[in-house]
Amino acid sequence: MLPPLAPRHQQQGWEDFFRQVDRMLWPIFMHAVLRRQTVGATTCHLARTDFVKLLVEASGMSSAELGLVWVAEARRTNCFAFSTFKRAIAIVAHRLSPDESPIEAFVSFLIRFSENAAKHERVDVSFEWTTCGTLLATFGPCLTDIFSCYAGRDSLVDARAWAAFAADFALVDRLSAIHITTILVDSLSIAAVDDLGAMDRDEFVEAVFRAALTLADNTGKNPNIRLVAGFRIMQAHLKTHLFENTRAKLRHPCATLPVVPKYHVLLRATTAFSNLVDLAAQHPDHQPWF
Repeated sequence: MLPPLAPRHQQQGWEDFFRQVDRMLWPIFMHAVLRRQTVGATTCHLARTDFVKLLVEASGMSSAELGLVWVAEARRTNCFAFSTFKRAIAIVAHRLSPDESPIEAFVSFLIRFSENAAKHERVDVSFEWTTCGTLLATFGPCLTDIFSCYAGRDSLVDARAWAAFAADFALVDRLSAIHITTILVDSLSIAAVDDLGAMDRDEFVEAVFRAALTLADNTGKNPNIRLVAGFRIMQAHLKTHLFENTRAKLRHPCATLPVVPKYHVLLRATTAFSNLVDLAAQHPDHQPWF
């Protein structure tokens, strides 16, 4: 139950309350969503079966009852995004405790529900990021050029563009959809939203970094070695997939003029990336060549 609030503090108190609700429910929501999130999807959508599984034990309601709640709320918004999920939780809580006020019922159920629910935890790569700082700085210019090739008019890389990068740089062939989408979510500075949004240049570089480490997860504990190993996997895929496709598009007689310059940039950037990977791989610790 919320503590009594003086009128002048009431608005701030509610804002703090809803922020706390978001902090409690967002990791639960994302853990369930990531199980089925399609690579390239821009909206976080919770499937009916996952909603029922989340709530059936904590609420004691039947699967049929919870399914009806999902259907009713999904129809209102044509999607079951995070804001819809919060409303559905409030509806379930009120049905369980009709004699309590809606806010009291919501808080009571939220505490009970969040204690045991599985949660998504952002993978902490701060140590690896710091350790690989010099290596990342060396690759920085070509990664910036690669970013510009996938960024839209707003100079951001959205989920669809990330899916295109994932296909070009071996992620789709080597990683599951859960891994690819989790890398995107963990790199974005977002929480408690319905849409994933898009990555700026720094977030994109972090996503590429996380992807490389994930690709080379079995190559030992040295972050620099893992990073270069991940880059080499990307490089091998570039040589057999992207380079030939890009050159074909540049030669294609039907290629439109506005698109051609971007392919030139992509070819130049990925070639520079590949050359740096070759150079880094020549040194056991990947450091002396800086």
